[in-house]
Amino acid sequence: SMLVIALLLGVISCQSDVECLKEFKSSIRDPMHFLDSWIFPPTFSICKFAGIDCFHEVVYKIDLPGLGLTGGFPRGLDKCSNLAFLDLSHNKLNGTIPSNICGIPYLISFDVHNNSFSGSVETSFNNCTFLNNLDLSHNRFLGPIPGQIGVLPRLTKFDVSFNQFTGTIPSS
Repeated sequence: SMLVIALLLGVISCQSDVECLKEFKSSIRDPMHFLDSWIFPPTFSICKFAGIDCFHEVVYKIDLPGLGLTGGFPRGLDKCSNLAFLDLSHNKLNGTIPSNICGIPYLISFDVHNNSFSGSVETSFNNCTFLNNLDLSHNRFLGPIPGQIGVLPRLTKFDVSFNQFTGTIPSS
């Protein structure tokens, strides 16, 4: 019976990854048609989708830099519950970063540099306890630099240059 439960959990997580990528694709524009391989319902493993890396059929990396993607911050990422690496750098994405981005519990690297994101990120990364790399550079963010950044235990790379942040870098 434990095997059945494990298999069911695998199917459920796989289905949530499918929903994650489906929402992601439908919420942005892809003028270079890079995401054309993302067909729903999938006719083969989503792990073969362009820009997707998996470990044991679970999505852990979305790697889509420099593709001319436009629109707001992609929806559905919270459904990729094992996502560790997100690279959306060098695109034309805009709008704000969701305040609950750390609802993705194992996020290690968050790279959105060289886009047109704006708004405040004051509390967006407060609970990202696994975050190693945070690159928000070359956007239009404003307001204070997130104060909690200094207490994130694993953060080793932090770049917020070329934005419109105000105030000081947190001493912690």
